[in-house]
Amino acid sequence: MFDVGDRVELISDSYKDGGHFKEDIGTVVDQVMTNHGKWSEQDIRVEWDSGAEECWISSDDFSIL
Repeated sequence: MFDVGDRVELISDSYKDGGHFKEDIGTVVDQVMTNHGKWSEQDIRVEWDSGAEECWISSDDFSIL
């Protein structure tokens, strides 16, 4: 689970079309948890060091620095 202020690195190639690439680094600026009964998922909004537009991405696609 990530918290606001955490430094993160994208570990997925799934966002190339949106201009976000594996190994891009940024800071978590917001997060939301969604509870699905027996499991939950977290999405995080990242401010990118590269200056790319902030966006929401599943936290599963990041590692913490």
